[in-house]
Amino acid sequence: SGLRAFLTDLLRSQGCEVFEASEGNSALAFAYRTAPSLVLADLLLPGQDGLTLQHTFNRDIVLRCTPLLLFAEKEESLQ
Repeated sequence: SGLRAFLTDLLRSQGCEVFEASEGNSALAFAYRTAPSLVLADLLLPGQDGLTLQHTFNRDIVLRCTPLLLFAEKEESLQ
């Protein structure tokens, strides 16, 4: 997505190590393996959407303190 590419480039330009997952289940598995400092997730991810991912993080003792920033690529998709 355009916004994901923009955010990835922005974070990398600031020296951050960035990993990408194209769907929620992969993002969750990756978070368990890497213990990220921050997770950015689209509300409309396939598999587990962003809200489901947030609920999963909140219920998990390992991930609950990981900051999760949700965004929507297309505002009209939320209506």
